[in-house]
Parts: sequence; C-alpha cells; structure tokens
Amino acid sequence: MAQDKSIEKILNTLINNSELEKYYHVDVRPERKPLIIALKGVKVGDGISLNKFNVPVEIREGDAKGAGVLTVNFVKSGKDTTEIEFTYAAEGLRGRATFETAGDKVVLRKFSIIEG
Repeated sequence: MAQDKSIEKILNTLINNSELEKYYHVDVRPERKPLIIALKGVKVGDGISLNKFNVPVEIREGDAKGAGVLTVNFVKSGKDTTEIEFTYAAEGLRGRATFETAGDKVVLRKFSIIEG
C-alpha cells in the first residue's frame, strides 16, 4: 500500500530523530528493546517494516504495554503535510512533529519534545 510506505517513512524519520534518540537508553535499560510503536489515528497493513537497535520494531494499532512503547497519534493528515503527537512514557515525555511529503520523500519540518 502506498499509504503504508508513507507512514513507514514518517515513523522511520521519527524514531531515528537525534532529539528522541537520547531518551531510549537501551544500553542501560535493555527491557526497552524492541521498540514498540502503538499507532493511533491511522490504520496500516502488513507493509510496514522498521528496525531499531538492530531488531525489528513492533507495530501495534491502539494501546500497547511494555517498557519501550512509543505511542504515535496521527492528528492531521493532508495531501502534503502530516502532524503527529507522540509519547514515550518510559521517560515521561511527549512531543509533536510535522512532516511534509513530496513524492516519495518525507521531510521533518517541526519537532518539539516536552519532558515531564
């Protein structure tokens, strides 16, 4: 599915963002591996394949439990722009990101994290 590939690129850009990277701490918290992405506000098929920490990322729709859960809520999806909100409960943080899509490219335009 074309939509799955776009979502895959958005999620890949998000989980590899340098600002978010510093909160994973899998070197001292190995129970946070594999990364689990709990998706909200979007339905996906089986076409999404991501890796983080040298293992496949688990993609789940709706709520998920576990030490390494990144909840991603697709708030607004337009023709060229997608806005998401995310939480990483293990570190008590939440954030927002805005992505632009042009053809097969995804570019992160805005990114913010709020701790606590």
